[in-house]
Formats: sequence, C-alpha cells, structure tokens
Amino acid sequence: MNKNEIFAILNDWNIWNRELFSGIKRSYYLDKVNKALLTNHVVVLTGARRSGKSYILRQAIKDLIEKGTDKKNILFINFEDPRFKNLSTDLLVKIYETYLEYLKPDKKPYIFLD
Repeated sequence: MNKNEIFAILNDWNIWNRELFSGIKRSYYLDKVNKALLTNHVVVLTGARRSGKSYILRQAIKDLIEKGTDKKNILFINFEDPRFKNLSTDLLVKIYETYLEYLKPDKKPYIFLD
C-alpha cells in the first residue's frame, strides 16, 4: 500500500477538510477523556461493541478543535476500514509516516486509533 492510498483513506476519516459527525454529546464520558488528554499518558477506551466508543473519540476530537487545536495536529485512524488490509505494526508506522509527511503537524499530535 503506497502513501497516496493511505492518505486517501485517512482523508476520508479525518476532519482536515470536512466536518466530523460526532453524534449525541456524552458530557460525562467526554469530560473524563478530556482530563486524561491533559496528561502525557496513553488513554484507552474500552467497552462493549457498538456502545459509543467511536463517537466519544469523535467528540474528543471536535472538542480539541473547539479549544483551538489545529486540525492538522489530529489523526484519526479507523482500523475497520476494509481498505486497510493486512494490519500490522509496519502498516501503522507507514500510516504515521504518511500523516507526518502530508500534514506536517507543528505541535504535539493527538492520535486516535479506532
């Protein structure tokens, strides 16, 4: 998979050039995620399938943007996209390198893996 293909997939899922549908705001969970994002720790959301984890991630992204984070400093990767074949750490590294090359984030990037 080449970088142009990877970027096309990322562009479909990210907010760099379009709005992000984030569903019904879940303030309770969003507040917890936002507090965790202030640390330098990895934040993991777990829960039952189809319980709203992806929408909480999207709401956190939307909230970061509303608070002034530049869109290019946010990367959302949806691993359920069927175009990502043969998921591996090598592919994840290539995705990250593609993001850095195309978007050139100038501050700490927020990376959301779904």
